[in-house]
Amino acid sequence: MRLTPDTELPPSKLVPTTEESNRQPLDLTRSLLRTFSPIHLQYIRNQGQRATFSISLVTDGDLYGLITCHHREPCYIPQNVRLQCENLSQLFSWHLKAKEEELARLRFEKTERAVDAMLNKIGPSNPIGKVIKNAEGDFLDALDTHGFLYYSEYETITLGQHLPVELTKTIFSQARNKDGFPYVCDNLYEEWPEAKQHGIAGIMIIPLFEKKKYFTAWFRKERQMTQKWVGAEDEVNEDSPKAKRLEPRTSFTVHERIITGHSKAFDKADINTAHRLNRMFLVYALEVQERMHISIKELEKQDKYRNEFLATLAHELRNPLGPIMSGASILETVDDESTRKRVTSIINRQAEYMSKLINDLMDISRITRGKVKLEFEKLNIHDVISESLEIVDQHVKAKHHTLDVQYLSEGVTVFGDKARLSQIFSNIIHNAAKYTNDQGQIQVDIKKEGSMVVVRISDNGMGIPEDRLKDVFNMFTQIEAHSTHTKGGLGIGLTLVSKLVALHHGSVSVNSAGTGQGSTFTVKLPMSEQAFENHDDSEEIHTRTAGKRIMFVDDNEDLVDMYCLLANSMGFKTRGITARAMRLKNLNALSPTVCFWILACRTWTGTNCAKS
Repeated sequence: MRLTPDTELPPSKLVPTTEESNRQPLDLTRSLLRTFSPIHLQYIRNQGQRATFSISLVTDGDLYGLITCHHREPCYIPQNVRLQCENLSQLFSWHLKAKEEELARLRFEKTERAVDAMLNKIGPSNPIGKVIKNAEGDFLDALDTHGFLYYSEYETITLGQHLPVELTKTIFSQARNKDGFPYVCDNLYEEWPEAKQHGIAGIMIIPLFEKKKYFTAWFRKERQMTQKWVGAEDEVNEDSPKAKRLEPRTSFTVHERIITGHSKAFDKADINTAHRLNRMFLVYALEVQERMHISIKELEKQDKYRNEFLATLAHELRNPLGPIMSGASILETVDDESTRKRVTSIINRQAEYMSKLINDLMDISRITRGKVKLEFEKLNIHDVISESLEIVDQHVKAKHHTLDVQYLSEGVTVFGDKARLSQIFSNIIHNAAKYTNDQGQIQVDIKKEGSMVVVRISDNGMGIPEDRLKDVFNMFTQIEAHSTHTKGGLGIGLTLVSKLVALHHGSVSVNSAGTGQGSTFTVKLPMSEQAFENHDDSEEIHTRTAGKRIMFVDDNEDLVDMYCLLANSMGFKTRGITARAMRLKNLNALSPTVCFWILACRTWTGTNCAKS
């Protein structure tokens, strides 16, 4: 409480005076009644007033504001009235605090609802980046910001209007070395003039991992503010002499000016909300990091499988060439008809084997590039299985297997391409026969489940280790790659199966109790066109290799063609070059992602190879 009843009232004397008692001046710091500063009294007089009465509004120890009353004549406020005013000031201060807390609570609840709604949408197929982009407006409104940036080693997410990533990283580094975190600033233009061209005047940065420089940043655009003050238009600045700065105002005209270069300031509530959201991004960053480690391990494993596949491919394509080339030489020199027939039979058999390998590769290539056209029709599943058994009959009999087929009592239809469905089941049965020792057991069960027909093919063969089940349908994977069971194939039959089943909007899975315990392949296919349309689980045919370009360069035209064929089967666009003069010209024309000079050092010097 502060009462000035009369600016002209002379101050009361202390009795006895210091002169009369010869004492030290009294310490009146905690006195309730004290005289006023002559500067303050002159200030009131300059307003044309003789009396003032002010009540302080204090919340949590901070001065919130003043209620001030003036009188042009001397006016004394009795003690009982002052006490009532003090009570009113306390009540009003508490009301202000309660109102602020209510507004903060409402804002917090709104933010919590927005955050919880986003958290509920996050999942394996719906990562945080996708979620917040879909709810960009609500996400930015949670902190009343215009832009957002999440930065990590693996990913950067941006929303709205923001500073460039590199500039934000520079501000982050300086704050880490100087000011600490959380770093807030509402006048970026002063220290970072380049921020002005982006219209961002305010920033708040909170780290996720300081050492890794992972952080989130929130941005606010420049907001013009009108400043009003009473007094001289050119107020005395802080560098003026003390006497000049303490001189009471004589003018009380209201002046205005526009403040630029500032944003709305970030307050404590903004910081708390940002910390809440940061916990969400911290979990996401850890999950991404873990997925990256898993992906790296998976790529290393796939690279190993790819090398094994290439070695197998080279071996399987080279094996028939020996008999074919030898047979061709014999045919040139031998006239005996029986010998010629025998050699021709060998050449045809080996060429047929090579043709099957190449056809499998071409099938993979066409499916991967979406070039396969299926002729869909309603078929009897019994007819499809019977045709598949005819295809593998010789192979099954050669190993003396027992094949048991459990047909349904009534015919069941399947909606698909007859040739490709037969290829699916013949590949699985052939695979079962190959990986089962002589005189093994193979069983085919046909069942109906809802709108799907289910075919299970079981064997008592070598089985599949549990840790390899997920790799069975991978392009470059062969279980027990170096086993004698794998002779005579590339191990891409099951890859073809999975892709063809997907084209039929079906599913294929495999189960095995482990090594030596046999395997069971389960194929589910739609029974009708309606089931086909409703059961769209087909996998994406165009893989991540789509659009990638590879050029192979070598003097051996056949070798180049074979590598192009292999790369095509993986979904790459390829070109093979053999003429030296055309190499660099074609390199520029194709603009390949990768270019391989196959065994270039055979024919080129080290210098030429290095230049190329």
